[in-house]
Amino acid sequence: MKNLKSYFVFLSRNKLYSFVNVFGLSVSMMFIIILTSYIVGELSTDKFHTKSDRIHVFGQEATEGKIYYSSAYLIGRDLQQRYPEVEKTCGYTRATYSNVAVKDKKILSTINAADTTFLSMFDFKLLKGDRATALSNPTSAIISQSYATKIFGTEDPMGQTLAVYDSISFVVTGVLEDFKNTTFKETDIIVPFSNMKYFNENMIVNHNNAGSTVTFLQMSEGADLNTKQADIVEYFKTFYWPYSHAGRDEVHFIPLTELYFSENPSIYLLQQGDFTMSMILVVVVSLILLFAVFNYINLTVSQTGFRAKEMATRRLYGLDLKGVILKMINESIIMTFAAMVIGFLMSLSLAPHASELIGKDINLLANLTPFNIALALIFVIVIGIISGLVPATVIIRFKPIDVVKGSFAFKSKMTYSKIFIVIQSVITIALIASSMMIYRQVEHMMSFDYGYNSKAIINIPYVRELNKDAFKNELMKLPSIKRVGFSAGTPLSGSNNNTIKVIGVDNMVSFQVFTLDSASYKMFGFEIIKNNYLDDDMAYYFNEATLRAINASDTVTSVRIEHNGDSEFKIKGIIKDFHINSLSSNDISPAMIRVVDNYHNTSWGKWQVWNVLVETQGDLVQARNDVKRVFTELTNGTEFRGEYIDEQIEATFYDQRRMQGIMLIFTLIAIIISALGLLAMASYFIQQRAKEVAIRKVFGSTRVEVLTRIIWQYLKLVVIAFVIASPIVWYVMSKWLESFSYRIDVSVWIILGAGLVNFAIAFATVYWQGNKVANTNPTKIMK
Repeated sequence: MKNLKSYFVFLSRNKLYSFVNVFGLSVSMMFIIILTSYIVGELSTDKFHTKSDRIHVFGQEATEGKIYYSSAYLIGRDLQQRYPEVEKTCGYTRATYSNVAVKDKKILSTINAADTTFLSMFDFKLLKGDRATALSNPTSAIISQSYATKIFGTEDPMGQTLAVYDSISFVVTGVLEDFKNTTFKETDIIVPFSNMKYFNENMIVNHNNAGSTVTFLQMSEGADLNTKQADIVEYFKTFYWPYSHAGRDEVHFIPLTELYFSENPSIYLLQQGDFTMSMILVVVVSLILLFAVFNYINLTVSQTGFRAKEMATRRLYGLDLKGVILKMINESIIMTFAAMVIGFLMSLSLAPHASELIGKDINLLANLTPFNIALALIFVIVIGIISGLVPATVIIRFKPIDVVKGSFAFKSKMTYSKIFIVIQSVITIALIASSMMIYRQVEHMMSFDYGYNSKAIINIPYVRELNKDAFKNELMKLPSIKRVGFSAGTPLSGSNNNTIKVIGVDNMVSFQVFTLDSASYKMFGFEIIKNNYLDDDMAYYFNEATLRAINASDTVTSVRIEHNGDSEFKIKGIIKDFHINSLSSNDISPAMIRVVDNYHNTSWGKWQVWNVLVETQGDLVQARNDVKRVFTELTNGTEFRGEYIDEQIEATFYDQRRMQGIMLIFTLIAIIISALGLLAMASYFIQQRAKEVAIRKVFGSTRVEVLTRIIWQYLKLVVIAFVIASPIVWYVMSKWLESFSYRIDVSVWIILGAGLVNFAIAFATVYWQGNKVANTNPTKIMK
């Protein structure tokens, strides 16, 4: 305890050292705690299910050899009947996104359908209700915890009635804890799959909807259907059209625990993790830890001149080398433990903001288990040992008599510190350059031309209660509205996907088929390359990708297909390629656009409107408010979910924006911590040369000459760091940018700018310390 008392006295007498050390370590620990919690959560996705090692997801081959983990609903039943390895199946699909009437409220809600095996296969927590019976009745419905709070507040939701389409009623039989740490996307309501007879009856009577359902299979112990792929493909060729007619010849079964980071999940039902982001954050955590250790070592080494006399005295009184090392390590462990506690308290206060930035709930208190506490203590001890060992080895290299005589300061060559300064500068330059390039890349993607207009267009998912014609008529009376149109799909959300056999083309071809009225068509501003001027609502515009898929030139005016015999598609014109769904991929899907104004009556029957599109003019906020007011009036208070397409495009870059924000924050923190570390090392560096400065001034050197020499001796380490960092940044960012089809080039100016920023920080730091020494009277230093 007496030994510790001397340490605390030392800290109290060196307040700047103590503050910089505690602040740097604490902030580092805060980031480590938050990011580690997130990373562990990501890497453990869906592993909490007790049967997770036996649950697989069926994947079928789609276009271009890709595997999508969705299929026709009946596939699960077919596999279970044929293969005894399959103990249980569970189909999961989107039933509808529609108004749900609860008492006097109408709320737009996401309704998904699942087999009755859902709660026995998965271990999602049921807060209210009986797992065995919650989905056993066709009229049953389980709702999410947040939805229950939103609709019912503090009232008990059990037994309450939910009305859909004003004709279908469900009774709440369970409340499910909100989905977290899982591949499943959040949903409001889950109903038994048998109710698909109301929403899409084809799904439960035939295999036509071949990508509508995620099929989960619970296997028997040790079973693996991947070994029977060939047999399954042959079986499917007897009845399942993607294999019997579209020529697909691959199936896959992926473990549930691997689905989250798979390349091709079912996009609208499941969420996809970003493994690259997780690995980037692992690197970030490692760098933060490295910074924390480096700074502590640098700061401690910088104080060895002050601690050396104490240690020399202790050794003269009988303390051996082992005792010196243990003392330094114990002090390091105490400092690390204090920083861990402070960092944890800081992380608790910042966890909500971190959750918002990262996009995942970070519950630190839930992770405060005995096991995790034990791991944290081990972590503190390990970091303490590493951080204390280097300063200890510096001190024990010298004999007590050297310290007493005052020769210690001149003999220390700062080898450790020079290495640390270089490494720290390399990391800082890399972080600054990487953040700047990530920012530029995201901005580049946001401003790229995607082949259609997205400005000032509000996309409203169609609601059954909305009288479309009345809505359009009311809106067109407003000066803020330019056009109102109807469509089945948008370029951003996609539309119906049809796979057909074009006569003369060997392979089946998949098309996105859009149906729009002329107002919607004009809003999107598709560029016509060739116009055939056909006045026929059965004719289509083809994009350039369609011509490439069918090996045709832009002079073609029709194509023949195999559909109920020999049919013909008339071509109204050729339009320039435009992006569908993904905005970060270079892949352009074949697309056909049919323009039909009268959705009530066409030569081929009534078409279903999916979207109401409103093009606004003038003030965008006022226009949205006008649209919302009219919508609410005509639907008797239905929740308005209209969004500008530009906002929806912005949302598609959420992951990139998130990475941008994380890198920016970490870079700023890294710069601050680095500056503090450099400040301490500059202090030590100049302290080592104080007598040299005094002697030079005595022999006639000017203040400027002395200061220039000091600064250059220090900054040449920063220059070396820039030389090392530049090729590393160039290589890493080139690899990262390769994942984007539309990308910027790696900029020499960005790397140079990052180097200059780091150089400026180092210059300001060493100038401040050096200027004080250069202005000090030489006789005072020599004393």
